[in-house]
Amino acid sequence: MDFSLADEQDVLCSALRSFLDTSRAEARLDELEERGARPEDLVELLAKPGLLVPGVREEFGGSAGGLVELAIVGQELDRYESSIT
Repeated sequence: MDFSLADEQDVLCSALRSFLDTSRAEARLDELEERGARPEDLVELLAKPGLLVPGVREEFGGSAGGLVELAIVGQELDRYESSIT
């Protein structure tokens, strides 16, 4: 049985990791935590391309993924801050 990710799932993982790295997610979350604020700005950035709801069909604002895609998004977000997952 092959448990490796499909090409599209590898792309999702890489793209999300790159997005979080270039958006300075960790630094922004640290700054928000110091102020006692919530990470709405990052949540909004992730919601626009449907990354927070990968199991929802595209016409409803999701990215039409499945459980594996949901796990990938959760894992990558958790690398930065578990409070946004």
